[in-house]
Amino acid sequence: DTESGLLLKRDYKLETPEGVLSFETFYDDYRDVDGVKLPYTLRRVGPDNVLILKFTEIKQNVELDDAKFAKPPAP
Repeated sequence: DTESGLLLKRDYKLETPEGVLSFETFYDDYRDVDGVKLPYTLRRVGPDNVLILKFTEIKQNVELDDAKFAKPPAP
């Protein structure tokens, strides 16, 4: 955005075994999180689908318990 300087769209390509795929990601609903503007809505448009991510809360530098990353027990 020329007025705010915030990223509104990103185009990128991804190499896959089937060939190169083009994607667009749109960033929207920026909100202040600890003094940093972050998008609360991301919309990724691919060749055969659209993925929309909507966040209700974003926290930065939150301590995480290492147990959350432990390998689950075998069935």
